Amino acid sequence: IEGFTIMGGYTDNGGGICCLGGTPTIATNVIVGNTATNVGGGVFLEGISSLDLPPMVTDNVIAGNLSGGGGGLCIMSPVSCEPILAGNTISGNLAAQGGGILILYLYLATGLRLDNNTITGNTASQGGGLFAMDLWYSPLQFFNCTIVGNKAAIGGGVSIMGVQSVIANSILWDNRADDGPAIFAQSAMLGISYAAVEALESGGTSVSADSLYTLGDGNINADPLF
Repeated sequence: IEGFTIMGGYTDNGGGICCLGGTPTIATNVIVGNTATNVGGGVFLEGISSLDLPPMVTDNVIAGNLSGGGGGLCIMSPVSCEPILAGNTISGNLAAQGGGILILYLYLATGLRLDNNTITGNTASQGGGLFAMDLWYSPLQFFNCTIVGNKAAIGGGVSIMGVQSVIANSILWDNRADDGPAIFAQSAMLGISYAAVEALESGGTSVSADSLYTLGDGNINADPLF
């Protein structure tokens, strides 16, 4: 699916696009104003299992969508492949969990990598920008992502539970939450390096005692001055 404007959809899962199995390429689309009563207001991907042709969600605008989980995008239970999420703008979406993105129950040895995505202005109760939970043996990696201006009660920018995650060369700024404005991590493994994270060592992150938390080199707490 390339080069389309998809708007005004309404269903239970995947208000704009719903893919159950298969290995879709979803690129250069504008996916706006869709609603899912369950998950994936803009896009829903589930049960994808190709080693040779991973699903690709690249260079889309996913904005103003609404759902119970994953206002912009929900990925659930792919196996044996590594979805590619790159170059997307995910903004102004609303959900109870994962205002921008919701990722659940993955079994990927290679993990899931987000490259050069802008996640901004999304709202949820937990995980304003992104909420990920129970990614068994599936590292969640953020590289060159901008996660700005998202809101939640818990985990304004990113919320992870039962997840291994690496955040590198990324910006998390001006996100808002009562608990973990930038990052909330519970029962997680979290490493951060070469990132600009607001209040990184003074309340911007909320990491549970049972988590393994590592701050690497190159982190800064300096306003990126957008």
